[in-house]
Amino acid sequence: MNASTFETSLERTGIIAILRNVPDEHAESLANALIDGGIEFIEVSLIGRASIRQLGVLAEAFGDQVWIGAGTVTSSELANEAQVAGASYLITPHVQEAVAAFATEHKLGLILGALTPTEIVRAQALGSPVVKVFPAATMGPAYFAALRGPYPGAKLLAVGGVNQGNLETYLSAGAIGAALGSSLTALDWEHPDFSRARDVARSLVTLATRHKNGRM
Repeated sequence: MNASTFETSLERTGIIAILRNVPDEHAESLANALIDGGIEFIEVSLIGRASIRQLGVLAEAFGDQVWIGAGTVTSSELANEAQVAGASYLITPHVQEAVAAFATEHKLGLILGALTPTEIVRAQALGSPVVKVFPAATMGPAYFAALRGPYPGAKLLAVGGVNQGNLETYLSAGAIGAALGSSLTALDWEHPDFSRARDVARSLVTLATRHKNGRM
């Protein structure tokens, strides 16, 4: 898996599962359930030192099957740690030139975060083929529809507040897909129901696939 196929794969599948504050002892079981549900992109949010370790474990276990990436990458130093751990792509919460340069140099997939039109265009210029619009829920689906006018070719990923109930609305408004965290991957860690994560993942992937194939 390399950066040359990253954009194509993401456009085809459209769903990224965000793992944030997942206990290390449950990370592999959760990832396995998500993959069983059809998820092809898993993002480990780099909040806290344990997340780098978790990224490495998942990259080792599943990196030859699906895309395992790092999220909340805010510096080139963190980007380097993520790459060493096995990340195949990097996601930032905002336009971050140093991370963009690192991803280009090391041929990693890249999704820069942005919100305003100026930031979106800047992210594209820095080599981000898909741009993360965050926080999506603050602006709503109508914002994505409005952006299609001046930027019809922009490949925008909805992140923040997207769930089963509103995913279709964002896709219809022009988003190529979405990254979902708590609505997909937050479980009761005392008694985790991995089958629930699998079923929700399957529902999201099915919805996105049907939309992309024009069957909604």
